Parts: sequence; C-alpha cells; structure tokens
Amino acid sequence: VLLRSELDALNAQLNPHFLFNTLNNIDSLIHSNTNKASEALITLSEIMRYMLYDAKKPQVSLKQEIAHYSNIVNLQMLRLKDASKVRFATDANADVAVAPLLFLPFIENAFKYAVLDTAHSGIDIELKTVGTQVVFKCRNSYQKHNATVQGKTGGIGLTNLKRRLELLYPQRYSLKIDEENAYFSVQLTIEP
Repeated sequence: VLLRSELDALNAQLNPHFLFNTLNNIDSLIHSNTNKASEALITLSEIMRYMLYDAKKPQVSLKQEIAHYSNIVNLQMLRLKDASKVRFATDANADVAVAPLLFLPFIENAFKYAVLDTAHSGIDIELKTVGTQVVFKCRNSYQKHNATVQGKTGGIGLTNLKRRLELLYPQRYSLKIDEENAYFSVQLTIEP
C-alpha cells in the first residue's frame, strides 16, 4: 500500500504545462484553421482520457503508450514552424506491458528545450522492443550556452522518474543521459 501511494504521488507530479500550451495553440488555430483546431481538440480529449483513466493503472500495453505519445507529439508540433524537424519512430511489440508515462518527461523536455532553427537541428524520438527489452531513445538539439537550459537537466521530472524506475524496475533498467555537440540525448532501457 505504501509503495502504491508513493507511485501515485510521483505520477501526480508530472508536468501540467503541456495542457496550458496546447489550449493556447488551439485557441490560435480556432481563428486560422477551424478543421485543424477541431482535430487538435479531439486529440487533446484522447490525451486527457488516457491520463485520467489508463495512466492510473499499474501497467498498460506498449501499444497504448505509443498512441499516447504520438498524440502528444502531434499536439506539440502544432506550435512548430517546421514539423519536419521532429521524428517519432516506433517498432515495438504491442503485447509488452509497461508502467504508464515513463518516457513522458523526456518527450516534454525535448520539446521544451529544443532549438529547431538551424539546418541540423531537430528532435528524434524512438521507442522499440529489442527481444524482451523496451528501448526508448530521445535526442534533441539545444542551445548549449543558453542560461535557461544550463543546469535544468536534473529537475523534478527526472528525479521523479528515477524514483519511479527504482520502485517499478529495480535492477531491471538502465538510463544513459549525454550532452554532446549541442545535442541532449537519453536512452532508457527497461526489462518489463
């Protein structure tokens, strides 16, 4: 019971700013492209349904997680001038069950800190299964000397995620985080 309570508390601390940003983006679309605004509202509804019901379960299918992340990526791309700078690739065994929202902090941070205005900039997200393992990779360009980015890689989202991993996958995960050549990359591998 104590473990479940701690996990619920950690899940509840996930970043809510996505909702506010999405609503502002949809508000802008209402005036310029009503069809796209309607699609965005339906996608937001699917995200909220997942967060309210499915994400409260101890485990979900990887297929559900992929659909959820795909919805989030699609809504995040609404605010970008060049959506081709974002790649989300999946090659996963849908029968695998995982704890919900494990990869969300990295996806949120990729969009929050990415710099996408240079020729080689972008966000690459990959979620796949390799044998019995689930492998998540995320890489994004960032402005290395930006004062708002420096020192932000160890925030509460990452602290919460590490604690969730320790509770849910003790001795069955590896997490690698690298910053090199103005790219931030993460690889999280779990053994469900």
